[in-house]
Amino acid sequence: MRWRSCAAHTLIYPLSLLMLSGCAERAVGRGNLRTLAPLIGGGAAVADAKIKPPSEPVQDYVADLGALEPAWPQIAYQLPRLIRSVIARGSWLDAHHAVDYRASTLRVRHRPDVIGEVQKLVAELSRRLARPLYLQVAFIEADSATASKAFARDKRGLRRFDARAFRKAVDQKQARFLARAMFSAYNGVWSKSERLGSRVFLSGVNVYGGTVMPRTTTLASGATLQAAGWRWGEQRAVVALTGAYTGEAVGGAEVQQTVHRELPRQKTTEHRWQGHDIKFRLPVRQVIEFQNTLVVDRGRWSVAALMPRQNGKLCGVIVKVDWQSLSGGAKTARIDPLVKGHDFVLSMIPIAMPLEQSSRNGRGPAFSFDQRSFKNRSAIKQHSARYWRQRAEASQAEQKKRTYNFQDHAGQLALSYSARAAVSKRARTYLRRTQGWSKSHQLRAQFHRPVTSSALGALPPALEKLKADIARERWPAGTAVEFIANHVFVVHRRDVVDKLAKLLRETHRWRNQRVVTDIAFPLLGADALDSLSDARVSAARAAKLRAGRTLLPAAYVVGRGGSRAEMFVGQMHATLSGAWAPDATSPNVHVYWKGARLGITPRVGRDDARGIALQMRHYRLSRLAPRSVAGAVLQQPVDATWTHGRALIGASETGVLTGVSSTHSGVLGLLVSTRWRE
Repeated sequence: MRWRSCAAHTLIYPLSLLMLSGCAERAVGRGNLRTLAPLIGGGAAVADAKIKPPSEPVQDYVADLGALEPAWPQIAYQLPRLIRSVIARGSWLDAHHAVDYRASTLRVRHRPDVIGEVQKLVAELSRRLARPLYLQVAFIEADSATASKAFARDKRGLRRFDARAFRKAVDQKQARFLARAMFSAYNGVWSKSERLGSRVFLSGVNVYGGTVMPRTTTLASGATLQAAGWRWGEQRAVVALTGAYTGEAVGGAEVQQTVHRELPRQKTTEHRWQGHDIKFRLPVRQVIEFQNTLVVDRGRWSVAALMPRQNGKLCGVIVKVDWQSLSGGAKTARIDPLVKGHDFVLSMIPIAMPLEQSSRNGRGPAFSFDQRSFKNRSAIKQHSARYWRQRAEASQAEQKKRTYNFQDHAGQLALSYSARAAVSKRARTYLRRTQGWSKSHQLRAQFHRPVTSSALGALPPALEKLKADIARERWPAGTAVEFIANHVFVVHRRDVVDKLAKLLRETHRWRNQRVVTDIAFPLLGADALDSLSDARVSAARAAKLRAGRTLLPAAYVVGRGGSRAEMFVGQMHATLSGAWAPDATSPNVHVYWKGARLGITPRVGRDDARGIALQMRHYRLSRLAPRSVAGAVLQQPVDATWTHGRALIGASETGVLTGVSSTHSGVLGLLVSTRWRE
């Protein structure tokens, strides 16, 4: 069965656009070097092989692989394709040779030597894939003194979480865990943890004649978190996580007013009134939102981000990933591809490289402040339990779509979260025939074009040369390149396999550099402003600014090239939107915010072109408590917002003073330092 894919496949990183356009006919299950395009930035077509039917005796092999399905969600159609591609390629069109996977059972009919290699391949895949990862994620809060002890830097400039010091601070009421979650998920598979509660608040009254009708609002509290991890060797992992935390709505200003209702009249000239004391609090609650993709060391707590909040405190996100070691060590089973007439070998190269989409116009990182930022004033009904649940789900769905899960589909390069949305229309026909899609599913499964996304720029010179060497190699009949289950399977000569493994290993290391960004908010005097001659400041000057007066504690974010990190830490304050006069309907309750939102996207490129794109928005609210004016309850909130966005190419380790703004306390600066670490 042949199908024709005609699509523009593009890569994911924001420096330049590298388009792989093609309209090529190929057999389903054949190897395709273009499978490597998201990994090395290019590829070439593989020549069709001439198939000769075998005449040897055949043997049957049956294996129950139901235990492997959670670790490999697309095993039903990926495993037969993989077997046909990398073992005895060119022999599967014979009427007596077949491979099929149905009802969690693999069935193979072929020569005895092929059956033996299939058994070894299945055993090796089970050994590699059926190892869950244990991910722990927590939102925490601490004062600056505690943070300096619990989040000390190591020699590489990364912050490590000292769990013992933090627990001691928790016992002393100097720190606390806001939300914690633990996930057990297989490699590359998303897992979710959600715990939400709700509380009903009196948010006002309506007075209609002789009736006083209360208005209520249900506010949610709790946390919803999602995470996925990809093993990078046996010592590191790439982690994508997204979550939202909403604190319980407590405290706030107290509002008290007397409302009178008219009692039934006994006489036409009589008016009787009954007073009712209405008392409620305008709640305040803490909110944290976070999404990021970063590299962590196995078995060690890593600090993903630290963001300041009011009163000199810091809120942070920490993550830890661990898993069981490979049984029998890291030795890979030797599997013969059984290609006659060629000295080919089969190699399995694990890959942990989630990719991310760019902006719609493909010109740079996708900043989403306009769509997802809090308006500094909005109705409290927009922050109900349903609002927060839907908001968290929308944020998490966006993050999951931006992070391409390699478990979903291995044949196409279209970066789609849905496997069936990533294949062509004729491929859908093939899937319907082979997998028995229902009629209703056929109607719903409309054709979607692949997601257009910006690409990786030029690789470092050594990697560019190595990629060119591989591109010049011939790929004769019997060779294969398949990207399935977070592995690249290569069938070729030993020297070509070694080159390809080196290219993937070095590109993987280069792309997954950890990018550490430190941000300080120093208050600058007139002397400091007059002496500024350049945005870049020396190490001594940067240290002096960081040690001086600051408006907020310093922020810290660990990112990964091409991946967007975004965090919001703030407080929601409920306020009356007008005056509440006696014997009248109370005004609506609105929300004002205080806090800060930060978005950072490290740019991937050559060493002289890399940098970061940064956006920051700081909310400040100074509001007066409710007070009585001529018998009416009145509030007078005053707020301000500082928004800053800039692309910093070649951001220095010492610091770039990228923005200043006048405040009531002086001149506020934005000092950014960026360090790239292995």
